[in-house]
Amino acid sequence: MGVTSKLNAFKLKGMIDDTPAPDTVADIICLTAGELAQIAVAYDVSGKKRSKFSDVIWHFSSYYKVNNTTSTSLDFSSIAPTFRHTVKCYVWLRMRDRRAISLVTLQNYIKISSSLQNLISEIGGKNFDFLNTDDNYTKLIDLCNKKGFAQATLMQLFNSINRFNSHDLVSRKILNIRKLSTKLGRSAKQTIAIPERLAASIYKDALTTVRFYHTYRHSIRDAQYEADRKLVVDLTNSFSKEADKLKQRYGLPKCFNITRGYQDQNRIATACYLVIGGFSGMRYSEIASADRLAYHERAIDNENSISFIRSFSTKTNKSIPKKTDWVTVPETKLAIELWYEIFEPARKKHRLELKSTVLHEDEIEHALQRIASLCVQGLGQVVKEGKQKSYITQGSNLAGRITKELERKSKFDSTLLATADDVKEFDRLNPTCKGQLKIGNVIDFSTHMVRRTFAVFIIRNRLGSIIDLKHQFKHLNVYMTQWYTNQVSAAVFTDLLLDKQFIEEVRETNIHFQSTLLADLYNYGYHSGKAGKRIITERDLYVKGDSALYMTYEDVRWRVEMGMLSIVEHPTGYCTNPTCSRICASDQSAVTCEFEIVTKDKAVGRVPAYNNKVKRFTEVNESDIYMPNILYKMKMDILAMQKIFEHHAIEYKPFNGEINEKNNPIYTARA
Repeated sequence: MGVTSKLNAFKLKGMIDDTPAPDTVADIICLTAGELAQIAVAYDVSGKKRSKFSDVIWHFSSYYKVNNTTSTSLDFSSIAPTFRHTVKCYVWLRMRDRRAISLVTLQNYIKISSSLQNLISEIGGKNFDFLNTDDNYTKLIDLCNKKGFAQATLMQLFNSINRFNSHDLVSRKILNIRKLSTKLGRSAKQTIAIPERLAASIYKDALTTVRFYHTYRHSIRDAQYEADRKLVVDLTNSFSKEADKLKQRYGLPKCFNITRGYQDQNRIATACYLVIGGFSGMRYSEIASADRLAYHERAIDNENSISFIRSFSTKTNKSIPKKTDWVTVPETKLAIELWYEIFEPARKKHRLELKSTVLHEDEIEHALQRIASLCVQGLGQVVKEGKQKSYITQGSNLAGRITKELERKSKFDSTLLATADDVKEFDRLNPTCKGQLKIGNVIDFSTHMVRRTFAVFIIRNRLGSIIDLKHQFKHLNVYMTQWYTNQVSAAVFTDLLLDKQFIEEVRETNIHFQSTLLADLYNYGYHSGKAGKRIITERDLYVKGDSALYMTYEDVRWRVEMGMLSIVEHPTGYCTNPTCSRICASDQSAVTCEFEIVTKDKAVGRVPAYNNKVKRFTEVNESDIYMPNILYKMKMDILAMQKIFEHHAIEYKPFNGEINEKNNPIYTARA
């Protein structure tokens, strides 16, 4: 029986040829190399065969829509020939599965298989069947143990073996993958959150840069246009001379230079990215999928509006790009306009190159989409993805430029360097990266830092809770609250509502902050408030010696995660009631509430409020206005504050708490 007669045809509706398409491993194994070459993996838009099973790269530009940082092909070139057939079979069978699977998922399978292949090769294996014997499998486990991989990495590697096993590609199957990965691997490092003071300095500098160059954006564009047109083929020193003339003609600032490699445009792009990412929490892939029309506003009333960035996200839509809006600040408009305009000359060159390229017609549309992106590369920097070019700046390259730019600017702006307080905060925010930031150094940047830094800032400064973030940061200003209350265009925010990864980052940040603060309160300092005094008493009974801890961070964190402990900061102190449905936040509650902790810093901070309250009490008491209830409350607040001050040995001005006869209810009743 011929191959074609016993196998199903794999083709899109309307395709022109009935190509054999094996559905099982047994079907594939029985095929010769010539027969494998007949199997069509993908077709182009006209219905012609685009990629064959035997090809090293499978092209799917007519099948999948992807964001600007994702390739439209599956590249097997990183897999050695003796391993490649197994990986191809698995990917092919997953494609034939009725369950939908994204191109990104398939690309990740290839990447993980490549890593597994490298490990097997290191212990002498030539293919994946090498793991079928117990002895060789033990060698792999020993090697993984020595490598010190993260637990998540090991789970991916071991799962890839089981995926091959589930399709009869290998006989090895690994049991209890999670337990094995936990035993062998290290805990994964969390993405870094930048200390708040340092982040503020970085973002302030970026905003200053964007505002300064925004007024020159058209001049930079036009000068570079002319330079590229006249001088791109001139390899002599005259380029710099002519560039200087253009710089003067177009009135460019002294700090900007026209170059073939767009060096200064790249420098400005780092500031644009920091502004956009820093004030939206967007991923780099989402920013890279935005274009010049990304910024828009929606009116709340005749005077006020909300700023948005519109781009594409794949995280909540099975890796298919979906148009999405992110709430942001008005300054991002300047960053988008500046970033786009200064790279327009590069886009023009890229489009001209595209017209003369041998790129398949199916891929031209995706290439044009990338060229229109904010994150397009300058000339001479195009990176290849196999045989397909990428016109997008890689996130790692952008992050490296940001680090170098911070190093350059820190030579004349010391606020960009980490202080001792920054390092201390860094270690508390990022315990898995403790010691990575040094005093006097700049932060070693990565593009995902802006996302976690944004989440930390929202939680830390009480701009919103997890629920608020699920509703697209509605507490950034009061108009956003109104927007959500009215439920206008709620679908716009669906992506963030379903963004489980981001919600988990915020939840982790919230737990970490509560645990760190509670651990400090339990182990250090002298507190007032009923809960504070109880902690001091229990600590004194428990602690034996200067080095002992009453309660470790791990102990506290477990109690927070179990709902046994919580902490909320308010002006007068800290509330530790995990079931409280309200926050008293009054000076009297600092004395009367069973769950209140008042640190000395909090007590000292109440001195100005005490003086102001005494002054106001005196003014009202001496006035002709009858307000006995208000005066009595003010008096109780003042007396409560005095008790706190006395507990912490804080000096305060004396207070005459006598309420005059007119305002005293007792005297009024007698009259």
